[in-house]
Amino acid sequence: SAVSEKTVRQSALIFAAQTQAPIEPPKAVDAPEESKDADTKTATADRDKAKQKESETADKLTKAEKEAKEKADLIRLQFDDLNSIRRRMLVTTIQRSQHADLFNAQLDLETIKAGLTNIDLDSPVSLIMKEKESSKPKAHILDRGDYASPLEEVGAEVPAVLPPLSPTAPRNRLGLAVWMVSPENPLTARVTVNRYWHHLFGTGIVKSNEDFGITGDQPTHPELLNWLGNDFVKNDWDVKRLIRMMVTSSTYRQSQRFTPEKSQADPSNRFLSRGPRTRLDGEQLRDMALINARLLTDRIGGPPVKPYQPDKVWEEVAMAQSDTRFYRQSFGDQLYRRSLYTFWKRTAAPPSMTILNSPDRSTFCVRREKTNTPLQAFVMWNDPQFVEAARNVAEQAVSKELSFEQSVDFIGHLFVARKFDDAERFHLRSTFDKALSDFSTYPDRAEALLEIGESPLDESLPPEEVAAWTLVTSQIMNLDEALTH
Repeated sequence: SAVSEKTVRQSALIFAAQTQAPIEPPKAVDAPEESKDADTKTATADRDKAKQKESETADKLTKAEKEAKEKADLIRLQFDDLNSIRRRMLVTTIQRSQHADLFNAQLDLETIKAGLTNIDLDSPVSLIMKEKESSKPKAHILDRGDYASPLEEVGAEVPAVLPPLSPTAPRNRLGLAVWMVSPENPLTARVTVNRYWHHLFGTGIVKSNEDFGITGDQPTHPELLNWLGNDFVKNDWDVKRLIRMMVTSSTYRQSQRFTPEKSQADPSNRFLSRGPRTRLDGEQLRDMALINARLLTDRIGGPPVKPYQPDKVWEEVAMAQSDTRFYRQSFGDQLYRRSLYTFWKRTAAPPSMTILNSPDRSTFCVRREKTNTPLQAFVMWNDPQFVEAARNVAEQAVSKELSFEQSVDFIGHLFVARKFDDAERFHLRSTFDKALSDFSTYPDRAEALLEIGESPLDESLPPEEVAAWTLVTSQIMNLDEALTH
C-alpha cells in the first residue's frame, strides 16, 4: 500500500505542473480488514521468496568461488610442474655437458630398470610353497590308511632303514634335500647310476627303474651297483665321467653275437653275457633319419613345432571349444627340428611316436616299454618324415655319381657305420634293379614317391634313379642293425 500511495502522489504533481492547477494529494482511506490480511500474507510470501532467492544467489556465489579457487590451485600446480620440468631440463643439460659419462650411465640404468619392469609385468607369477614357521611339521599314522582314523602323531623324519637325518639338519625340505645327496645316503646315487645303466645296456642292474622297494626287482649285480654309486659320489656326481666309464668298459664293448650257448644260459642277457642290443626310441630314430638326410635343424630353443601327422587325429579327441582342435602343420625348417621340440597334445600324442613306444605323458614315466610290432615297421617304411629322409639320402648318393658298390657303402656308412659284404650287396642290387625297372615303366609312380615331403627336389637328377635309390635307402634304414644300438 505504501508503494501505491507514493505513485499516486507523483502522478498528481506531474498533472498539476502541466495544468497549473493546484491538486491536493489524495487522502488515505482505511482499507477493510479482509484487504489488510491479504496484504500481510502477500508481504510475507514476498519476503520468503526474497530470502530463498538470496540463499540461492549465495549458494551460486559460493560454488563459483569454489570453482574459481580450484582453477587457481590447478593453474598454480601446473605452473609449479612447469618450473619443476624446467629445473630438471636445466639439470639434465648441465649433466650432459659436464658429466657425459655419468649421464649416459644413468640413461642406461633407467633403460635396464624399464626392461626389468616390463619383464616382471609380462612374466607369469609362480606360487611357491613355504613351510609354516609357527608350527612344526607333523602327521598322523592312519589306521589302514583311513583319513578318518588317525593314530599316533609323528614328526618329520626319513625311513628308519636308511641313515638318519643329521641332528643339526632342519626338519624341512632343505634338510631333506641335503640328506638325499649326502654321502651317507646310498639310495640317490644307486638310483641315478641304475638309470644310466638302463639307458646304455637296455636293462638296469635293477630292472624296475621306477621301484627300488620290496615290490621291485632284485639287482642282478648288487656289488657292482654299490660300487658304481660310491664312485659316482666320490667323483662329485660327475655324469660325463660315469657314462665314459660305462661305454669304455669291456662289458659294453663285447660282441652282440647271440650263440646257442648264450641263448640257453642267458636268454634275456640279464647277466651281460653279450653286448647290449636295444632298439632306439622313436625320437632318436626320427632325429637319426633327419641328420643323415642333412635336414635336421640344429637351432637351439624356440617354440614347439608341428611336423607331419595324419589328418583329423586331434579332431577326434578334442572338444568343440578347444584351441587345439585342428592340427596346423608347420612349414619350412620347422618340419625338421629335433623331436625334442615336437608339440605334444596330451590327449593325442604324435601317432608315429606313440607307435614307437613313446609314453603319452599323462603320467610320469621312468622306463619305456619296448615292443616289436608290424605297425612300427609300417611307420619306418611309410611315414612321410622317414620317406622324405630316404629320398634326400638317395639324392646325395646319385649326385656323387659313384658306382653301385660305392653308393651302397656311402649309405651304409651313414646308417650302420660299415661297408656291406658281397651277400648284402647282392640283395641290395636286386632291390635296386627291380625298383629301377618298375619306375622306368611307370614314371608316375616315381613322381608320386618323390613328391612326398616339403623339402625341394633336385630336378637335375633322373627321377627314376632317385626313386630306386630311395627304396634302397629305406631298406638299409630299416635294418635291425640300423634301428638298434
